[in-house]
Amino acid sequence: MTSDPVIRLEGLTHYYGAKAAAYEVSLAIPPGQVFALLGPNGAGKTTLLQMLLGFLAPTRGRALLFGCDSQALTPDIRGRIGYLAEGHHLYGWMRIRNLAEFTRSTHPRWGGERFRAFLDYFRLASDQKIQSLSNGQRACASLAAVLACAPARLILDDPTLGIDAEIRRDFLRGVVELVGRENRAVLFSSHILTDVERVADRIAILMDGVLRADLT
Repeated sequence: MTSDPVIRLEGLTHYYGAKAAAYEVSLAIPPGQVFALLGPNGAGKTTLLQMLLGFLAPTRGRALLFGCDSQALTPDIRGRIGYLAEGHHLYGWMRIRNLAEFTRSTHPRWGGERFRAFLDYFRLASDQKIQSLSNGQRACASLAAVLACAPARLILDDPTLGIDAEIRRDFLRGVVELVGRENRAVLFSSHILTDVERVADRIAILMDGVLRADLT
């Protein structure tokens, strides 16, 4: 297995007006690592992830995924990334099976058997309606859809936000177990130290947009 970084941030900076949401952040993340970006709400975690995914242009610096600049990600590179956005925004009128159909239509590597296996793991049924799910169940349904796309890199933006402590533990344990079976790499952000210290191989601490620590 190559040890070349799957993710590289080089002096990544973004300003909103005069305020730096991210300032001179540099990181190199190799494959096969569960990497946690820790910091309070408003620390700049989501801004960093949005730049990494090409959703937001940096003021200066650059981010690379699999060696490709994030501002010019190819369809092939995007197809290797599984992204779970903060808040688990799903259409309430859908049933879980509709979520599967919707996701499958836009992801060529979709695996129906994988999706059903993840639903079984999280004790969800395909005929359940999204609007009837708890916050924790929505998170698990979202994760199942993302993992069914067989991503080489899984990026989770504060995935346990709004979920109670017991479900958070199960959710994160599930992420590590399910992804670890296939040697997938994980980058996730969180504002809860006890969550990340259970599952992360490495933790970076972000405060006011500045990387304060990088711990293994």
